Amino acid sequence: MGIIQSPFFDPQHSRNLAFQLLISIRDMLYIALRKPFPPSYEQSFNLLKHISPQLYAEARYFIKSRNESDIIGYFREEANLQSAVRKKVVTAEDLIKKEIKRLQRLRHKSNIPDDEIKHILQRVAWLNSGLENLESVGNIPRDVTLPLLLEQYKNSFLFESCFDENFRDFLIANKRVIRVRLLTPELNLINKGVELVYEKYDEARNRSKLFVFSYISWSGGSFSDEDHNDMYKRLTLTKELICNRNICRAENRGYRFPCCSSFLRITDQLPNKDSKLVSSSLLIPNCGIMEMFGQNNNINRKRIKITSIKLKMFSEMYYLGLIGSEYIEENLVERFYRSFFGVRKPQSIILFVREKKIISNS
Repeated sequence: MGIIQSPFFDPQHSRNLAFQLLISIRDMLYIALRKPFPPSYEQSFNLLKHISPQLYAEARYFIKSRNESDIIGYFREEANLQSAVRKKVVTAEDLIKKEIKRLQRLRHKSNIPDDEIKHILQRVAWLNSGLENLESVGNIPRDVTLPLLLEQYKNSFLFESCFDENFRDFLIANKRVIRVRLLTPELNLINKGVELVYEKYDEARNRSKLFVFSYISWSGGSFSDEDHNDMYKRLTLTKELICNRNICRAENRGYRFPCCSSFLRITDQLPNKDSKLVSSSLLIPNCGIMEMFGQNNNINRKRIKITSIKLKMFSEMYYLGLIGSEYIEENLVERFYRSFFGVRKPQSIILFVREKKIISNS
């Protein structure tokens, strides 16, 4: 018996949990790496294997599909055509690298400013993303180190005494480190879903900003009555721990969106283990969903459209300081962690991520 592969769950619920966990890893990487496009599902699976071999094996049991982007599909087909015509093996990797070099050569020879060739730059970014995905079989994203016991960073985060020592540190781009933990319910507890808790720690000012994503699956753009009940209970808890404890407060220092730090993250159900992996990528602030519950319980795609935001936009705004909490002081962060992680045993799988800039005396 496992955390996901459990006799307590029907296969669809287990598959929902597996996909939510995979999406949470992918979301974490997307936000941490600050790239134009998210990593592949396969890279996210590979990182999960380094973080928790057990949960990786359980998730793999329920999800077999390996998605390929349209751009990879195109170059695979062209490679097949060229191989047949030229009577020798031509690979998609060869063609993508050739196309990247061609566009880069044009870019450098033209001396045209980047702001006048945005579509070309986007095309190059897509090509590099496709190339990285092709080369990612068994690999994690190239901007992430393999997990190491990085002794020099062991005591570089505050409040580590609140948590166990079962973590993995990864060095990432721009001289940063992320500390990743997977906290799981006890085996006899019903697992309600997945939460992503993400903290960005500013060591110089000894302050942090954070957010929580609560993952829930829907089918066809709507939720069942049971889903509504579970969603209400989970969001009520995060509202108590975040919205009602001043994590969402604003200090009105210039323009920004509201300081919402608790979001419902919607994922799609996978009908079977070979289904194509597609995620709605919708985020709705906790307060917006709770207001809808106050009106009626029928939460659907049409109702959330005006209050939802795509993950890509969230990621960009988060690092511009326009969404998520503002930087909050040490005592407030500690109270949040002791409440969120210390009061009760988790009833969800919690992906807990702490990010910080590496400074010279770390």
